[in-house]
Amino acid sequence: MKLRHLLGDSVLATQQPDGSYTYSEDFNSKHSPLLGWMNDGIPLYGPYGYSDAMDANSGVRRMVSGFIVRNGANGSYNTAANGRTTLPAWSARYRGRSTACTINEQGPTAAAVAVPYFMEDYDYMGDLTNPADSQPYEQGVDFDLNEYNVRFCVTPEFPEGTWAYFVSIGADGQPAFPYNVGAQYYGDPANGGAVTTISESVVTDWVGGPDADVKMSITDNGNDTVTLSWNAAEGGTYTLEATADITAGTWSTSFTGITPVQDVGQFVEASSSGQKFYRTYRTALAAYDTTGTTAGMGGGGGTGGGGTGGAPTISQISPNSGTEGSSVTVSITLAGDMLPPSDAIPTVTIGSFNGTSVSYNGTTVTASFTLTAGTTGAQNVTVTFPAPPGMDALVVTATGGFTINAMGGGGGGGGVVTFNATFATNPPLPPQNAIEAAAVGGVTATITSYTQATGAVALQFDNSTLAPRNYSATLKFTPPGMSQQTLPSSNQYTKN
Repeated sequence: MKLRHLLGDSVLATQQPDGSYTYSEDFNSKHSPLLGWMNDGIPLYGPYGYSDAMDANSGVRRMVSGFIVRNGANGSYNTAANGRTTLPAWSARYRGRSTACTINEQGPTAAAVAVPYFMEDYDYMGDLTNPADSQPYEQGVDFDLNEYNVRFCVTPEFPEGTWAYFVSIGADGQPAFPYNVGAQYYGDPANGGAVTTISESVVTDWVGGPDADVKMSITDNGNDTVTLSWNAAEGGTYTLEATADITAGTWSTSFTGITPVQDVGQFVEASSSGQKFYRTYRTALAAYDTTGTTAGMGGGGGTGGGGTGGAPTISQISPNSGTEGSSVTVSITLAGDMLPPSDAIPTVTIGSFNGTSVSYNGTTVTASFTLTAGTTGAQNVTVTFPAPPGMDALVVTATGGFTINAMGGGGGGGGVVTFNATFATNPPLPPQNAIEAAAVGGVTATITSYTQATGAVALQFDNSTLAPRNYSATLKFTPPGMSQQTLPSSNQYTKN
């Protein structure tokens, strides 16, 4: 908004009592200026273009996005009624897949995460039929911008026509999806750097950043001093010069090494009799500090990194191992001061295995996994939070955070092994926290995974003291009001 205001793009700046500014739409009936160039070399304009795409005399109006919320209105999919079970057609196209989502791909209900939140909570009107007349919506009639948020049109800089992106706002002046570009560029980003000139004549409206023109003001403090203030580049270093005769061209250095506070440079100078002129210029600019600016949700993000007080990291995984061929429920505790809200349900993977029944309470992610046989060893644990509109997804990874052990069932020498035991589920197994002891052949065992519903229990133990033969596993627990019970496994461990 500030950039648009500086470029004269129908934005009103209102100064607040604390000196800051708020910005709001204030349509001036002019075509939006060119704000910049997208990575594919196509220009980006503000939200206002010519009413007729190819007629510069057709008047100016707000460009209408081709996207609408999937709330059941205007022929869109009804997310609240049907759930996040299908992708919109535009999303399926660029992913090269069908619109149907498997159970593991489906998003949270609208009751859990309100619509709209995800990019896929929007339909492209070009894929829909208008329920009012049963006719397909038409670009240029019902909306202006295609699914990439561009249209071919004439602009002040391109009177012969060009593909152009436009900033999207709603009728209320608020930002509207997809904001300035869709899920894909319209052009090829690899060719973006080839656009180095504009064939038509252009006018420079404004130069910003560290090369912006310096404007200085002087305040008489009334105590034989004056305060010199100027707009500066944060991280810059400035020199102040003065002269009593601006026509002589002789300037003397008043002070060097002046460091601005954010974007304001300032120096208090002792006033003197007679007239004096001042000027300042930048002599150095610090390197850009990228610390804490990793792309991701909430300004943090990225993979791991940062620890408490920074971007989210995985601080604990419990349990941190399982056995191939078994099922396990894993709790993943996150640390950091930029954790996503509890309604942002992530996806979770252990290596190539996708988690199911995923839940998140604001600090801990819980997911269930079926570790099919054939994959063993250390696996990366990755938690991916959904991307809010206009932001990147937050991906947090613990490298080698979970170990899949080889399936037990035999062994000649002694050592620690894992046995995938199976227990009857009628009557149901007690919850894991009710198990008082576990053993294989009388040798104490540690439960590494426990699935109450299926009776699958992975037990880790030292088989060194066992003679070669078959052994049952046992679980011991004490039901309320009863003596301790022992449950034998329905399969056996074989010591060779």
